[in-house]
Amino acid sequence: MKQIKLLSVLVIFLTLTVSCNKTPHDKLIGEWDVTKIVNSTMTEQDDIDFFNEMNKDVLDKEVFTFTNDKITKSFPEKTEGTWEIDEKGKILTIDWG
Repeated sequence: MKQIKLLSVLVIFLTLTVSCNKTPHDKLIGEWDVTKIVNSTMTEQDDIDFFNEMNKDVLDKEVFTFTNDKITKSFPEKTEGTWEIDEKGKILTIDWG
């Protein structure tokens, strides 16, 4: 019984260690459904509301797919670009080419 408990604790510890050691780059890989778009240069609420209304179709339909160095989107047309994220995971840069 002690061996099973020890093994369980070891598995949990290894799982946490491996998952916590992912870089921001590794955490971003996969498909992401767009739920919010933020433009940090806008300060007026009317501008923010207008921006969100203009991008409503994107919020309703868009999925971004991140691979190691490529990003793709399908709305309104299929587009591929490159991306990078800073080490802190705070700044994502996308170049649609």
